[in-house]
Amino acid sequence: MGVNMSFKYAVASSPVGPITVVEGERGVVAVDFGETPEATLRERLEAAFDGPVLLERRARLRATTELAEYFRGRRRTFGVRVDLSLTNAFQRRVLERLVRVGFGELTTYGALAKSVGKPGAARAVGAAMAKNPIPILVPCHRVVASNGSLGGFSGGLDVKRRLHQHEGMGALGGGWTTKSERQRAH
Repeated sequence: MGVNMSFKYAVASSPVGPITVVEGERGVVAVDFGETPEATLRERLEAAFDGPVLLERRARLRATTELAEYFRGRRRTFGVRVDLSLTNAFQRRVLERLVRVGFGELTTYGALAKSVGKPGAARAVGAAMAKNPIPILVPCHRVVASNGSLGGFSGGLDVKRRLHQHEGMGALGGGWTTKSERQRAH
């Protein structure tokens, strides 16, 4: 498929730790929590794109600049293109729908499943979130379980809570309250 496809990557610091961003000609293909070694990135890209790739480290990319603006409170939407080539058809549909969930908003796995025409596929949506190659830019942190719990997150639940706090969704303590706890409060 992609003989000598070209990619750039940069590692940005953030309040949730280092973030590695990989960008190809069609947009951002990966966002990793932590500093991912170049050899690991190369192996993953070569396996995904079935051939050798050119990979170049940069001091910054447009996406790392936008992430820095997001964490400084100066950006609520991202302008960089994302490339969902590393996803299957179902994951792509879910992630394309997910990008419509705005800053400071939440949805549930079930609501997201329903919105892509697969009511009852909340677990499959959860699996798609777990494999989201572009977290934050494709905001899987804005998806929670219908019972009010946080669900999962590739960066860890502490990072998910911190992203929620950053977006003004409240101090979460141990997580979102359950539906029964919310009903008892009223």
